[in-house]
Amino acid sequence: MECVNLTPFGEFLVWTAEAVIWLRRNYRIIGRASLPLDLFKGCYHNKSKKPDRLPVRLSFEEVALLLSKGFIHGILCSRPVISVAEPSKETIEAYHDALMKNAEEMVNIFKTQKRLKSVGYYGQLLNGLKLRQQRQARSKLFNHNDSSSVNTVDDNGCSKSYDTNNLNSLVTWLIQLIQEKCKATSFSNQHTDDQNNISSTQDMYIQRLQSCLIYMDLWNKGYYISTSTVKMGGDLLVYQGE
Repeated sequence: MECVNLTPFGEFLVWTAEAVIWLRRNYRIIGRASLPLDLFKGCYHNKSKKPDRLPVRLSFEEVALLLSKGFIHGILCSRPVISVAEPSKETIEAYHDALMKNAEEMVNIFKTQKRLKSVGYYGQLLNGLKLRQQRQARSKLFNHNDSSSVNTVDDNGCSKSYDTNNLNSLVTWLIQLIQEKCKATSFSNQHTDDQNNISSTQDMYIQRLQSCLIYMDLWNKGYYISTSTVKMGGDLLVYQGE
């Protein structure tokens, strides 16, 4: 399942709730959710500051693990708006239909949650057989075919294959991919994170590889690892369980 999108600003994003659930439940990939838009507009009153919105941002280490383990087989690369052709009428209609469907589903979900909470059965339903069957059916939608390579599509539509068994080459490829995509926009130097702005490419490679090795070692031992450590002043938060 190709669900990770690399933006021209060097960020790895997951845009759908189904993909986020699939990553967290099956592979312990947590990511970092976005803050509500109201917080960026200065509307702080009676608003939760907890990041709980899409898109979910994945760290370099999380993406490297997903690729090296073969859980995903490629990266979706966004192009700057200035280089994208005007969408067709059919595409626009399909987009609006998808928005309407999503809005209807969200309304139904909120209504159901409110009703279930009022009668006190919300917790029971979450642990019930019906919801468990729905989760299992949903997870089957994202089963991927076995493959030993990572594939992505360049701007010309040509497929490129990379060995997923070699973490060294994988880290190098991801760094080159980020640098290549960031060059497509003149704002890349302003929007990429501090780690992406390391002056020395060799230092960047060593730092990234060490971080990936640490992350993978902790993941292999069964830990849950969060990269939402801005307030903690660290790189990773490690938990023994959910």
